[in-house]
Amino acid sequence: MTGTFRFTQIAVAALMATAWFAPANIALAQTNVQVPPVQGYPVQEAERPRPPTTRPPRGGVTGLGDTQGVIVEPRFIAEAISFTAIGGPPRQAPFPNTLPLSRPVFAVFETEDYRLVTRTYSRVMTGDTRPFPSAQNCIWGAIDPDGQENGVWSCDPRGRAGPVRFELMLWHERPNWGAVVGGGAEFCVNTTPGDLGGCYLDHHGPLFRHTFSYSVSDVLSRLDPACRCFIETARQGDFQISFRVTRVDDGAEPPAVDRGSTASNPIVHRSGALSAQLNQGFDFDAGILAPAAGADFVFSRSGGAFFLTGGNGAKIWIGGASPRGYGTCFAQRMSANYVTGQVALPAAGSYACYVTSDGRVGELQIVSVTGAPVGPAALVIQFTTWQ
Repeated sequence: MTGTFRFTQIAVAALMATAWFAPANIALAQTNVQVPPVQGYPVQEAERPRPPTTRPPRGGVTGLGDTQGVIVEPRFIAEAISFTAIGGPPRQAPFPNTLPLSRPVFAVFETEDYRLVTRTYSRVMTGDTRPFPSAQNCIWGAIDPDGQENGVWSCDPRGRAGPVRFELMLWHERPNWGAVVGGGAEFCVNTTPGDLGGCYLDHHGPLFRHTFSYSVSDVLSRLDPACRCFIETARQGDFQISFRVTRVDDGAEPPAVDRGSTASNPIVHRSGALSAQLNQGFDFDAGILAPAAGADFVFSRSGGAFFLTGGNGAKIWIGGASPRGYGTCFAQRMSANYVTGQVALPAAGSYACYVTSDGRVGELQIVSVTGAPVGPAALVIQFTTWQ
């Protein structure tokens, strides 16, 4: 790995060292601690190390060679939801957002493998809640799809095997007042390319800092079956932070993984081409046409115009003439870019990201649309659904 140095014209500061810190005054609020263990998941067995095995590819999985390793342990991701200022400088009328009463705040997510530094949220006042954007909300299981240091990362859809362990920090961004009397140079070192080696200077003030650790059995015992996740809110001092831990592997059948795959070469679950008549649906998890009641999207017509209508929780993000690929489609899956319900069918050649009813991410392209405002019509698409 290569080192990257950042310089600012302020007083010399010591290099920062990674530390796991767990103060005693942390308060946790768990939304579903009492949820019983999910039936059918071998909690104790999952924690025993098992050697990889191989088997022929599942039907519909493409480009992975003749045999694949099989993941046998549950896999998870952790994502930050929001933070709230619950104390500190109060709002005051008639100037509730006066700068001296506000705090610029940024977050740091750290594991044994990497450190991620979010953007700075300016003018954070008492009572303010700031959500983390999808491009910067992954805490655990993070990947940097583009490999650039641009403040954009996401969670690997394959997740990571437990135990789940990470540190969350909130910092008050403030200048180094020592520069007023001394000047000089301050620097920190980033030895990891891209966003997985975030750098911040040690004159910032700590607001929240705590290490969270969950065994596999602990995570599985807390999962809400509706989302295969649990949400936790922790308070420390004047701030609290909320995050979500989600099981992402297929509990019914462990997902296959290509040992040579990378974040830029994700695992394909289903792919191909489908042609639907009016009122037929697409099931992108199974890679087949399906009745409207059980489909992810239905090809429909209304008022002479054609539409795709989502169902069963599926959602879609219409794009243009260029594919966006796995990295972008996955990173934005929780954002308002994706919509449910009915969307106008884009022109032939256009692409769209989608999230299936089973929660998988994919991308489709409109190949052709034939038909008139009345009478028979057909829609041909090409699609890829990732594992």
